Amino acid sequence: MSTLPRLFRTVAPLRPVQWWARFAGILPKGSPRGGPAPDRRESAADWIPAPAPPKGWESPGRAKWLNRSLEIGFPPNWAPSAERLWCYNLHYFDDLPEAAQDAERVWLADLVHHWIEHNPPGTATAWEPYPVSLRIVNWVQWVLLGGEGSEMVLSSLAQQARFLSRRLENHLLANHLLANVKALAFAGAFFRGAEAERWAHRGWRLFFRELNEQVLPDGGHYERSPMYHAIVLADCLDLYNLQRVFPDSVPPSLRGRVPHLAERIAAMLDWLAGLSHPDGRIAFFNDSAFGIAREPTALRDYSRRLGLADQTDLLAGSRAYPDSGFYRIASPDERTTLLFDAGHVGPDYQPGHSHCDTLSLEVSRDSRRVFVNSGTSTYVRGGERLRQRGTAAHNTLRVDSTEQSEVWASHRCGRRARPANVTGGELWAEGAHDGFSSLHGRPVHGRRVDVDRENLIVTDRVQGAGTHRVETFFHVHPEVEVEEHDGGILLKHSDEVLARMQIEGPARVSVEPSSWHPGFNLSVPARCLRTEWSGSLPYEQHTRIAWESA
Repeated sequence: MSTLPRLFRTVAPLRPVQWWARFAGILPKGSPRGGPAPDRRESAADWIPAPAPPKGWESPGRAKWLNRSLEIGFPPNWAPSAERLWCYNLHYFDDLPEAAQDAERVWLADLVHHWIEHNPPGTATAWEPYPVSLRIVNWVQWVLLGGEGSEMVLSSLAQQARFLSRRLENHLLANHLLANVKALAFAGAFFRGAEAERWAHRGWRLFFRELNEQVLPDGGHYERSPMYHAIVLADCLDLYNLQRVFPDSVPPSLRGRVPHLAERIAAMLDWLAGLSHPDGRIAFFNDSAFGIAREPTALRDYSRRLGLADQTDLLAGSRAYPDSGFYRIASPDERTTLLFDAGHVGPDYQPGHSHCDTLSLEVSRDSRRVFVNSGTSTYVRGGERLRQRGTAAHNTLRVDSTEQSEVWASHRCGRRARPANVTGGELWAEGAHDGFSSLHGRPVHGRRVDVDRENLIVTDRVQGAGTHRVETFFHVHPEVEVEEHDGGILLKHSDEVLARMQIEGPARVSVEPSSWHPGFNLSVPARCLRTEWSGSLPYEQHTRIAWESA
């Protein structure tokens, strides 16, 4: 693979602000001003606690994030030998808001003092804009819930806000920028005075701008990852909470936008439910895993506690999300749920969380997952990260061992698969993409999925010219057994037959080892049904999954 053309395909879609921000990022900015913090603003209501994450600090001296537990001492080593994302979590202070009301965890307050003393401005990791953003929000919530609001803590909060205000992540945009402007809104609402008003005005103004940009009309976040969608939805709920506690922090010219925020939250809750399985948890499209974002049920409960619309029956029925390109198809008896991805890989200028999952699917029968994409267990650059982003790790089709989209490094993407002819109905959906058009004969993959009470039928067509090798992949959940039987495949659970699977076409069928990654640093052995065919295009394959009626 030629590096320069790939690099060009990666950077060509960037926005001018991203180029400028990368250049500006190397210019010296000096240390943020210290000294006294602005006075605190009077609140108009109590802060309603947001959903708590899984506990990161297991005990004084031991912490667990990303399913990896480490002894880091107490007071801790703030730069442990761990992957970058683990170290980020150490500096978020996600546990702190809940600890404000937990007498058994008051020792976490000591970490705030130690952090301030041992992480001066500019310290690596601790003072990167994204950890700063999450930490500001968590410290503000902590104080609002009864945590210590000493001069030392408030001065550090103000210093972090001054630092962040000059280092917004415009080179990345997307969910990172949204986290930055959320933190500015929090700092500007918590404090008062001219400086705080500048933070609040900038934070709220950019937030409403990004809300229109990042949340599509169908309610989906434009990075098309259920995990990041849930993170951004939590951000929106927190900001709705913030404006009810500090209504005068919202600039008068923007207060009329608050009802629009409530409407967007309702649409985002619907989308999140639509991209969740009947077990209530998210599907794995693009970068997605359990244990990072708050669970959908917790976010719905948070919305209710904030007085927003009750979202009770969001896991039932079929729904289309045409702007993000997803379809949720339920069988007439609602025993089968199919989730289908026919959308773009993400915004052209930021596809960093994209996978090669165009026209992939996930399927549940009753409340049990049957077909699953492989998930995400690492952001560390290397072969495993590439494999998990690759086409073969998803329930879709590959031509000539070529990736649908040109994923590389950890969060880079060059050539992108472009969906076309996407449409659907109550019990079907279909689409095509041009991700293989750089190959000889310009192959185009088209897929249609049909659901009825007894069957799921997946029809794959590859149009074009020339001789090619075509593979399809169907990854089954680790709890589902795969057994070859009478020329077909049995899908079983606890020795009971779930479905009979038949491939109609000339392809060779094999059952191969695979793995499922439900969380970071987790790998669960699983099985994959792979078909392979070589010949002259066009090619057509029908995959029928006939469910057992019991």
